[in-house]
Amino acid sequence: MLIRDVMTKSLVTVPVDATIRDAARALVEHDISAAPVIDDSGAMVGIVSEIDLVRRDVLPDQRAHARRVRPDGGTAPRMATDVMTREVVTVPPSADVADAVALMSDLSVKSLPVLDDGRLVGIIARRDVVRVLLRDDDLIRTEVTRRLAEALPNAPWPVRVTDGEVELGAGAAPRWDPVAATVAATVPGVVRVVVGDGGAPRPADGNDAARARRTGPIT
Repeated sequence: MLIRDVMTKSLVTVPVDATIRDAARALVEHDISAAPVIDDSGAMVGIVSEIDLVRRDVLPDQRAHARRVRPDGGTAPRMATDVMTREVVTVPPSADVADAVALMSDLSVKSLPVLDDGRLVGIIARRDVVRVLLRDDDLIRTEVTRRLAEALPNAPWPVRVTDGEVELGAGAAPRWDPVAATVAATVPGVVRVVVGDGGAPRPADGNDAARARRTGPIT
């Protein structure tokens, strides 16, 4: 799967003049964990997350400490830009979802902004990936069948889908098995592909040919 297939395109953003309370309200009202911060030109200047908001805005409770907590004499941050993350890791829409998942895991973040030629076009969150893994088997089977008919019109492929696992019956010629597996693996919701009667399982992100079709690295 590519990021553009599963990303959220209807974005919730925070303007640069938003206060911390404004940003917190946006996250709560839309049930999201982070939102890009946008300047007047529409460019992303950072991202504000739940942890950014609570890290500096929740005072310690003295009842929970053995020693007295001294009040902070500094000025408390008021604006979302005061607490947002400025060095934002982004991904292009043409990148592999599997790579985005690995990146979110490595960075311990819940979402990544999606940029296309520097323009914010979406955001991919762990929740988006979980949602697509729950896609209906009948919808997956219909889409796999359609894509196989387009890619291999002279080779009918019986398709069965169970809990996102695609089983392809024997095609016209064994040499087309890797191609069929690659095509099936591009369908959102597919977690595993098996080709032929008792054929060897193939990972859901396809083989080397599938990987070679990626058009942009994660940045």
